[in-house]
Amino acid sequence: KPLITPHQFRHAYASMLDDAGIDETAAKDILGHSSIVVTKDVYTHIRSKKRERSAAALNKFIADSKN
Repeated sequence: KPLITPHQFRHAYASMLDDAGIDETAAKDILGHSSIVVTKDVYTHIRSKKRERSAAALNKFIADSKN
């Protein structure tokens, strides 16, 4: 049994498109999905770096709004 399957590559690729900031509609088309819901909810996984950047952006927004 292979360690990495083609299906796993599709998930990784979808996540890379998201990490690179590729528009969701463009990612859907690139991956050949009929629905953006499939792209977002099934294939795209938020990686820890993006989660950390999102948290930092929210913290900055909150800190800036206090001024």
